[in-house]
Amino acid sequence: MNRFLTSVLVISSGTLSVMAGWDADGTNTYLNPVTSSVRIGENQTYWPNLGQLFLNIPANFNKPAGLYVLNNSTSGATSGISSIIPPSASGNAIFAQAGGPLSTAVRVVNLYSNTIGLSVSSGQVDGQAVQVDQGNVSLKNCKTTIENSQNNSDPVFSSTYTGTSAVDKIAIQGTSAPLPNYGIGGRFTSGWRGIEAYASSTGSGSRYGGCFYANGGEISNYGIYSSAYGTNSYAGYFEGNVYVSGQFTNPSDGKFKKNITNMGSVIEKIKKVRPVSYEYDVEKYSSMGFAKGKKIGVVAQELAEVFPELVTDEIAPNMDKTQTQVSTNFKSVNYLELIPILTKAIQEQQDQIDKLQKEIRQLRGN
Repeated sequence: MNRFLTSVLVISSGTLSVMAGWDADGTNTYLNPVTSSVRIGENQTYWPNLGQLFLNIPANFNKPAGLYVLNNSTSGATSGISSIIPPSASGNAIFAQAGGPLSTAVRVVNLYSNTIGLSVSSGQVDGQAVQVDQGNVSLKNCKTTIENSQNNSDPVFSSTYTGTSAVDKIAIQGTSAPLPNYGIGGRFTSGWRGIEAYASSTGSGSRYGGCFYANGGEISNYGIYSSAYGTNSYAGYFEGNVYVSGQFTNPSDGKFKKNITNMGSVIEKIKKVRPVSYEYDVEKYSSMGFAKGKKIGVVAQELAEVFPELVTDEIAPNMDKTQTQVSTNFKSVNYLELIPILTKAIQEQQDQIDKLQKEIRQLRGN
């Protein structure tokens, strides 16, 4: 069998072949390890699965790139490589395949600041700029920025698990724990709601809109830390029942207090407080999330006439951002601070009992 040991340029039927180290019959059974081949308009008889531009780089041809394109243009919108498929056709404008376990199909290196290493765009608003059918996507040592200027409510970033297996698949996971006491797993900033979380699928079992855990701290651990500042601010607002398995406390350390004075007589005021049983009007105020059934307490307006410091004005959250719904203003009662008042009343009542018992003993001659 004859072999090409030198480079050959062949022009035949519109096909340009630059070959070196190929068999005369074109079966490529021999390849000179120090040469390479470039084919334009490849003969589909011998290589039916190859394209019109074919570069064959030998295994020991120790060069960094199989195809090197240098565009030295200094003006205008230029491209090193441009591949276009017309709208009437289908296929891949660029197809890259990595055959080895440590190989990379496409690698983009950005050498300069204020430049873009890879820019991908879709010609249609609802088109897909990037699609990964299978496998992992890894971003290392980079800052990933996603921007969207479309004026609609579609998510800027969407992650959906479409499988049907009974697994707790995580749609989005963020981890940042470089050192103990450092790292923020996720941060969200918005002009309305920082985070929305729903668990509303049908079926058996329970649903949890949010689960938060904290452990491992040597000083303390906080499952949720919430703060709010400004007028009518609430660190937490709950529509529905609230259950606490541990202690529910308020700060009462003396070092936090000033102008401490003894409480005066309250028993006459307590006698003016009207304890009542009642039910919430859940039909008229359905948006408040009131629980049904009989309750026991006081009427805020009545209590304000006796202990105004225990009654505050509140505003229910208006979840309608268009503000077409009128916010509900209402009064609430600080039942916890009723406890010291009732304690003082009991003390006064006990003093009266002790005084009467003393008088009885004196009348009996004891």
